[in-house]
Amino acid sequence: MKKIFLLFTMMLLFINVFSMVKVVDKNLKLYGSTDANKGDILVENDEVGFIVGGLNNKNSGRIIDVFSQKYKYDTLDVMRYFISGETLKNTDLKFINNGVALTQLGSKYSIETTYTLNKNTIFVVSKIKNISKKQQFLKFTDILDYTSSMPYFVSKKFNGKNNFMIQENNVALYYDSYNSTKIFKIINIKNTTAITPKYQKLKPNETTTISRFIKIDKSISNFQKELLNESKTYTVSIKLRNTIPARDILTEVVDFKGNIISTGYTNENGDVSFNLPKDNYYVMPVFGTLNFEKISLNEKTSLNINIKKENEFLYKPFLTAKNTDGVIVNFKLLYPDLATVVVYDNQKEVGRYKTNYTTNVHHIRITGLKPNKKYEYMVFVGNKYTKPLESSIYYFKTFSEKPQKFVFDVYGDTRSYEKKHKEVVISMSKTNPDFVINTGDLVEKGNYEKDWIKFFWALEPLAPYTAYYPTLGNHEYNNIFYYRAFDLPNGGGDYNRRWYSFDYGSVHFTMIDSNISPNDTAFKAQINWLKNDLNSTNKTFKIVFFHHPFWTTSQQYGPMAENKEDGNELIKYWMPIFKQYEVDAVMNGHIHAYERYEKDGIVFITTGGGGAPLDTIHTATPLPWIKKDIIDYTHFVQVEATSNTLSFTVKAVSQLLDADKLVYKNVEGKILDEFKIKK
Repeated sequence: MKKIFLLFTMMLLFINVFSMVKVVDKNLKLYGSTDANKGDILVENDEVGFIVGGLNNKNSGRIIDVFSQKYKYDTLDVMRYFISGETLKNTDLKFINNGVALTQLGSKYSIETTYTLNKNTIFVVSKIKNISKKQQFLKFTDILDYTSSMPYFVSKKFNGKNNFMIQENNVALYYDSYNSTKIFKIINIKNTTAITPKYQKLKPNETTTISRFIKIDKSISNFQKELLNESKTYTVSIKLRNTIPARDILTEVVDFKGNIISTGYTNENGDVSFNLPKDNYYVMPVFGTLNFEKISLNEKTSLNINIKKENEFLYKPFLTAKNTDGVIVNFKLLYPDLATVVVYDNQKEVGRYKTNYTTNVHHIRITGLKPNKKYEYMVFVGNKYTKPLESSIYYFKTFSEKPQKFVFDVYGDTRSYEKKHKEVVISMSKTNPDFVINTGDLVEKGNYEKDWIKFFWALEPLAPYTAYYPTLGNHEYNNIFYYRAFDLPNGGGDYNRRWYSFDYGSVHFTMIDSNISPNDTAFKAQINWLKNDLNSTNKTFKIVFFHHPFWTTSQQYGPMAENKEDGNELIKYWMPIFKQYEVDAVMNGHIHAYERYEKDGIVFITTGGGGAPLDTIHTATPLPWIKKDIIDYTHFVQVEATSNTLSFTVKAVSQLLDADKLVYKNVEGKILDEFKIKK
């Protein structure tokens, strides 16, 4: 009996310690923004996994994804390193126990780096040798890129020591050095962090080792407990409605200035503990959209959260990123909870898809369905804190693999005039579009939650049934509410979604941000991405969407640069690109009217009649290449695409009769403009 028990124990240890290492034999969609390509190397165990770029692949030798197995959550997009003044070439990438080894060669240095996995920790060890005939001053830097993440908290130092921690939704990441390696400095720029060990002088043939690790756990407080030998333990007990233990509640500890010091999650008893140096702290729970005053943190602190017995949808389900085998179902709850989307085919259940962690903002990816097929679905919200919640029954249709014809609608400048916006949405729903594109200014104030609630209320007749693709306007302020709401195709910029593109049928769709100053580093990054995006597609038609038009006759707020031939300053940067890569159409908003221009073989369309107050003063001298200039109508643009033709129909919804009193007349179905682009 003892032998059997011993054998069983050894088997458990074997499973716990050893990790699986394999070459990816086909492209994989991972939990976050990163895709693993054929030839990349996957290292994983029951707790954590990571991907190293294959020797002949784009991100060769780099960690290109770190994820939690338990929560199916991506925590890091890329980890790479560089040596100042050196160009390294990857010469070998091979399997080792529990990981991989990378060999690199430069003109001054040779490097062997090992990536190994043990339980929830990735160990990264780089042995660097000076192969030159001169003494070298080694400047080594790790770059951590978590662009697609939306952290609650990022820390560069704890208890006087340089280290790096990120708290995300139910997952935390901790980077630190060990052995003789010491971190010299840490620099954060948005969602990218540069970590530099102490510089070293290396004589010819001298070798040094840089050792660091990445650890994954549920909360930062778990890491901090390991770091402090002598500390004070603070325990917070949280209950709901004075009786129910509040499980899995994110709790922040802040100092007197409001700076976050630590984060932790309550256990099944509603308790969370923090090990911190003795000081004066305050505690704040994070619970959905509820706001709390900070409370002084003592050795034992009790909190009560008064919530309703019923949860509710702040944003009812809406769809994004549709493809041939599924779609993403998005929604936002009043209170955080688990959720499941159940998909049906003629009332027969064909799949269940769920979030593995408690949150109030959900993006549930539906996969494995058949192309060009209609499915029904419902959202079921758990009962962790409230009574169970169910959505209505909705439906969607997957993309066809080779559509002969499809329809999409484009409109913009909805802002927070939700009643007029909803009229346009209802009218669009009657065209049964395959998807809808908004050219920007979705809301009045992008940093104001109530405006977003109004916006999604207006979308309810359409967005649960067809995919929605937004473009950033000036009124979104590039705010986090926008990024948290929409799970969009991978692109670039903030959270990998500030600009993006997708294909369907004969058309390539590109969304870019016209709000970025040419002096901003993001401006050049977007231009580089745009060139590559337009160059890499082989689709018959290319349409680019952004908010601000190049030209207009509007003088609603006085004369503007767009009234003249030189137009918007973006022309000198973007027009040569559009011409070089043969863009067929450009669609904008911003001007609350409908305008069409044709110049250099490109059609420029402004559609800003989505519900915001209409422009009525179009008094600038029309430019020679203007084709249409129509004011006083809320409207949208319906586009029918075939293999060789784009047919545009501009449909009015209501006509403005009195601008001062905002009196409108229903003119739904009135055609404002029609034209075609043929190849």
